Amino acid sequence: LTQLFNLHLRVNALEGPLPSELGQLSNLQFMNLGGNPGLNGTLPTELGQLTKLKWLGLWDSSYGGTIPTVLGKLTELDGLSLRSNQLSGTVPTELGQLRKAFFVSLFGNTALEGTVPSELGRLTLLDKLCLYDTALVGTIAPSICTTNKMTASVFVEAELLNSCDCCVEPNLDPLSPNATVC
Repeated sequence: LTQLFNLHLRVNALEGPLPSELGQLSNLQFMNLGGNPGLNGTLPTELGQLTKLKWLGLWDSSYGGTIPTVLGKLTELDGLSLRSNQLSGTVPTELGQLRKAFFVSLFGNTALEGTVPSELGRLTLLDKLCLYDTALVGTIAPSICTTNKMTASVFVEAELLNSCDCCVEPNLDPLSPNATVC
């Protein structure tokens, strides 16, 4: 399996913790295990060994604990979706090392707290940053709003709307053609 390129098992009723052996899939570029609410436990630090990974989708599951700082080693990552889990603690400053990321979604982790790290302003390709439905506070680094994409969209709670020029409240109406997709 070390030659595996794509692991796409979203919405498959998977259960249990992620095995640390996933870190041995050294050629993996796409991992989407989202939509499996039976997946739980903490995110293994061995995910940081997947240095060729371009997309990591672990959304709508039941992972708990903190976001591993080793995710900052995934410098080839274009997209990171950890939305709607049970992650807690602070957003690691190391996520600012994901220089190729254009999409980062952490929304729906209601126990994520603290401030939004200014290091996320280093993500110069960022197009969408989803931070609503969390307990994050403070201001958003102005550099997040002026990326190479001209203007990024940062979706936040109403309390953070005035914290940056590109902060917008998400449109959560599923019937709206302008509904926010994070």
